Amino acid sequence: MLALEEGYDLENTGLRGVSAATTRVSMVDGERGQLFYRGYNIEDLATKSNFEEVAYLLVHQKMPNRKELETFSRTLAERRKLPGKLLSMLENYPKSAWTIDVLQSAVAVMGDLILYKEKGTRELDLQQGTSIIAKMPSLVAAWYRMKNGLEIVQPDQGLSHAASFLYMLNGEKPEPEMARVFDASMVLHAEHTFNASTFTARVIASTGADIFAAVSGAIGSLSGELHGGANEKVMLNLMNIGELEKVEAWVNEALEKGVRIAGMGHAVYRTMDPRARIIRTMLDDLPDKGGKWLEMSRMIADISHQQILERKGLSLYPNIDLYSGALYYSLGIPSVLFTPVFAVARTTGWVAHFLEEKYPTPPVKPVLYRPSATYIGHYHGDTGRRYIPIDDRK
Repeated sequence: MLALEEGYDLENTGLRGVSAATTRVSMVDGERGQLFYRGYNIEDLATKSNFEEVAYLLVHQKMPNRKELETFSRTLAERRKLPGKLLSMLENYPKSAWTIDVLQSAVAVMGDLILYKEKGTRELDLQQGTSIIAKMPSLVAAWYRMKNGLEIVQPDQGLSHAASFLYMLNGEKPEPEMARVFDASMVLHAEHTFNASTFTARVIASTGADIFAAVSGAIGSLSGELHGGANEKVMLNLMNIGELEKVEAWVNEALEKGVRIAGMGHAVYRTMDPRARIIRTMLDDLPDKGGKWLEMSRMIADISHQQILERKGLSLYPNIDLYSGALYYSLGIPSVLFTPVFAVARTTGWVAHFLEEKYPTPPVKPVLYRPSATYIGHYHGDTGRRYIPIDDRK
């Protein structure tokens, strides 16, 4: 038996390199820098499709025809509005509460408040999941405006999923080209295989819990700074730098101090994150190329890559967080909402994985996730450590 006294340390591998399950939802090719949703290349989806079509693809397991997409888009639009019971619950939260925490708890009780929280068929869970996808943008926008003493803006069924969120948040309909870029960013964030929050959702699904518990748990996982907060850190860095002329000096100082530059490098991709490449290209096509913050992000990417290559002989590439933070901020989304906006997009992937975990094809006997761990604590023979009464302890 291993023991701490023998010099063994805890092995926190994060399950890297371990295949926990099979999936048809998405695939990452880290060596070639490619991402596929149900076999479709992410570049085609981001540049030729839209969020509603991609959401249908992920949760329905196929591309929709025109009638199916129109019906699905209309369903999302009709289900955006938050009922009075849910709004009353939001009003009772302390205004100091973090948005991601409010979002997690609101989703957890959503089934009890407004939907039929029943266990049963895949179709029922699909419909409940669709409602969660539809209401997530409304939850984030409504709570943010409540928190800041602003009147809630009701969703506009005539706008797309992405444009409606920006309208509910800012109270103004976005310019078409900016709404299109935000829509693409939603597509790019919708799914990314077995990341921490998705794995959390699947573990919860494997227990037989309902879809509200699974999505709520995934949001909790996303709230951790190692998973969902990178683009917020990017924006904080940009604000601290302040001016284009100071970017190079800031990068050099960070590298000298050994500080990790947020938005650079990725746990899976060994080349440029395809999502970062796509969104950078789209931003380059905008009339003002995304403004000051996005130009600074481009400079951080280029200078960091070159400096790290010269100093360490390593090729480190930007990930999507380097550009999404600046994009969100330019769209009027405050940095405190970056992680909740991540959740708004990723809910689609969580729902798809919940359905795959709970209703596999072909049907198999449910299996509860139950990994093992190597105990390295105190060990004193088969009978364990000797219990000493509290009055006799030193």
